[in-house]
Amino acid sequence: MRKGEKLALSEFNIIKKYLAPLAGPGAPAFSLSNDAAQYSPPPGKDIVFTKDTLVADVHFFPNDNPSLIAQKALRVNLSDLASMAAEPVGYLLSLALPKQNFDREKWVEKFAKGLKKDQDQYGWKLWGGDTVSTAGPITISVTAVGLVKKGLTICRSTAKPGDAIYVSGTLGDAAAGLEIIKQNFDKFKYKDLIIRHAKVVVNKK
Repeated sequence: MRKGEKLALSEFNIIKKYLAPLAGPGAPAFSLSNDAAQYSPPPGKDIVFTKDTLVADVHFFPNDNPSLIAQKALRVNLSDLASMAAEPVGYLLSLALPKQNFDREKWVEKFAKGLKKDQDQYGWKLWGGDTVSTAGPITISVTAVGLVKKGLTICRSTAKPGDAIYVSGTLGDAAAGLEIIKQNFDKFKYKDLIIRHAKVVVNKK
């Protein structure tokens, strides 16, 4: 190692430094010290699972703020849970990060701040996951776990004419934000729309 060169943290140490604090001690995640989590749902509750994967240059730009990317990764799953009337309780996270020309520690540090912000806002915890190196683009996969009162899960198959439909935020904002970035319009002037593109808007009940 050359003088003044910073030694990059290993994947294990990155998990220990930035991700384990998001899990906390004890069940379900035990500070990410095990290979799996343990969870016992409370009486009278059904468990709802959902999973989404985000890939750089497909679902976000590689140079987007990692904190906003983290929030988007969580919120696309939160939206799925909300659509089935489930409250979030935990999530599993898998990160595939580039091997070369990429400051992994700096990126994960900012990414973890975004996770922490949405954990605090929506009341859930990191339960586990995996971190690997890849020769391809940044890839993020989240499996979310939610709870709903037994027998009260809302499904598309039970929808009928006259049912109410709810949305969060304004329809079309995210698409407008993407177009502003692609057309290189004034990003400061339209920063609210760009943020809508960067992260999904999910309102608490």
